[in-house]
Amino acid sequence: MKAKIISAVLIVICMVCGIFMLCIGVHGSHDLSKKTKQYETVTGYLLDYSIYSNSRRGRNTTYRLTYSYIVNDEEYIVSTDYGIGYVPQKGSEKTIMYNPDNPKEAIILGTNRYSLLILFGFMFIAVPLLFILGYIYTLGYFAHFRMNPLDIVIGIVFFAMGIGIIYIQANEISIVELFTVFRIWIIIPILFIVVGIYLMIRGMFFPEKLY
Repeated sequence: MKAKIISAVLIVICMVCGIFMLCIGVHGSHDLSKKTKQYETVTGYLLDYSIYSNSRRGRNTTYRLTYSYIVNDEEYIVSTDYGIGYVPQKGSEKTIMYNPDNPKEAIILGTNRYSLLILFGFMFIAVPLLFILGYIYTLGYFAHFRMNPLDIVIGIVFFAMGIGIIYIQANEISIVELFTVFRIWIIIPILFIVVGIYLMIRGMFFPEKLY
């Protein structure tokens, strides 16, 4: 009984944290979208990078990337507001959105701290839901379903995790650069995606073969 209470408390804490992150991410993304509605775009080029965060052993170093862009023959710089696990080739292109009334105000189009909060919020909500669905399944409530909701939800989570890993780390690079960056570790997000697709298909079309 005590173990069930502890598990329930942990599930509630994870879901509350997930909802909190999701709300902040969605709200921030909405505000950013309104703020940049009148912004114009220009091509930026990777200028430099700095360490964003670093573990004691240096195995989990992330980097803040700095891009330069030119507006009206004047050069400006803008940096990512999150850490990325690799450094692209110097001179790599990125779309920059800037305020035409004040070109110093700019953002890098693509991943930002709000999109990461949305992603992590989704994960914090999805994982506890899997435990809840698993518990409901053991009680036999899904026995008369033609599809297997548990497999489908697990598949969606695995698929989203694989895409999320690539999205965060790759940040809109080419397929060739993607394999260069991840090397052998590319197999991890790919496995997440493959397993996710397999579970979704199995849960929707072959539930009777599961157990």
